[in-house]
Amino acid sequence: MRVADLQRLYDYGYWANGRLFAVVTQLTPEEFTRQVAGSYGSVRNTLVHVLSAEWGWLDRCGGRERGPRLDPGNYPTPAALLDQWGKVEGYVRDFLSTT
Repeated sequence: MRVADLQRLYDYGYWANGRLFAVVTQLTPEEFTRQVAGSYGSVRNTLVHVLSAEWGWLDRCGGRERGPRLDPGNYPTPAALLDQWGKVEGYVRDFLSTT
């Protein structure tokens, strides 16, 4: 697999995330953090888990260090989480452009 292939896969993933985020931004903070059935307990917790895992893999591959896993409590609103997600997307794109 070439770096260009990875870039294409990430482009698709971030495009799909954008569609998801368009819906998530319509949630109120209460809906975003409401307890629901599932492994992580809320929409926020699930998305924080996914972002933390993505950043963790970037760190393991030699990209920007994540540190400890992300804490859902640091993201009380969709906007707070999506702001961080945008930063991590930038870290991934930077890493792929220099590999």
